[in-house]
Amino acid sequence: MPEVKPERVLTFSSEDRAFPADNLLKCNAFSKWKCQQPASKQASVTFKFERPIQFSRLDIGNEASAFVEIEVSRADSAEFEVLLPSSSFMSPMEAKKAVSLNRVRIFSGNELTPSVASQKWDIVRVTCTQPFSKELQYGLSFIRFYRVPDPQDMPKEDEDRSSQDSDGALKPGDLFKLAKKHNGEQEATATTSTETKPVESKTVLNALGTSTPPQRPTASQPPASAASPRPEPSTSQKRRRILDGVVVAFSGYKNPFRAELRDLCLRLGAQYRQEWTDDCTHLICAFPNTPKWNAVKGKGIIASHKWIQACNATKRRVSWRPYRVGRAPSPVGHVSDDNSEPNADEDSDWE
Repeated sequence: MPEVKPERVLTFSSEDRAFPADNLLKCNAFSKWKCQQPASKQASVTFKFERPIQFSRLDIGNEASAFVEIEVSRADSAEFEVLLPSSSFMSPMEAKKAVSLNRVRIFSGNELTPSVASQKWDIVRVTCTQPFSKELQYGLSFIRFYRVPDPQDMPKEDEDRSSQDSDGALKPGDLFKLAKKHNGEQEATATTSTETKPVESKTVLNALGTSTPPQRPTASQPPASAASPRPEPSTSQKRRRILDGVVVAFSGYKNPFRAELRDLCLRLGAQYRQEWTDDCTHLICAFPNTPKWNAVKGKGIIASHKWIQACNATKRRVSWRPYRVGRAPSPVGHVSDDNSEPNADEDSDWE
């Protein structure tokens, strides 16, 4: 739907010198209109359009007003009709706290008075009120008007469509070019059919049994399946398996960091448990001597989140001991991994 701009400001109740009513005619987001004094009973501004308009949508940017109402009229009439009933832009609490001063609302369809929106008008009056605060200087940040498309706006689409249709019509010389192209395609087809005749003759000979039997593969010619080796896993796949076999649980972490840490563990190949279970191998703990820390010590490895980050940064599983939390004893049967190797497949700290 096309946007239509007012021609000029007819009247206004009051205006601040720094924020005059004419600012609403501009497209600048900082061109606001404010009433002159706070605690004014109401503030209004009236616009004049070049010709009568059937309005279909209104975009209103507030400036500390609690309610906004829009009325319409015609140049030859003194009566106004309500196009947009008084609509709320601020609650009493927001007005007292001076927050949400610049809320934007869009009105269209049934939000506008149907009997009024179906007619054309060339005068619009906007009325703002702020009964909840006597300290706010209020008005509008902006207002945008949109109209119903006129019938004369439609032929342009028909012209564009006809121009597209004319592009597909034949122009002088096109018929000759098409004929020449067709002859070239026939020559190419004839050449292709000539080249394929020996293949067809061989096929006939094979059908009559005169061709030599197919050669059996020798030992020097391995089958195709054996000749093509399996593709090696990519670097990203190897990186996902850095913590393969590790089952983690968390203690002392809060969202959103907890969720980010869980996603990182899963990307590196580890499994995650909401609580410590018998199959858990690592407790990723933020602080020592927590209830979960005391329950897990001696049963699994207790390390900080920095161990996970170090594995991700080095792209291999590093020793957890530099990142141990507290003085919890190592789990029974655990093999020390202080002498870890760069190879992630050989560097396992849970064996």
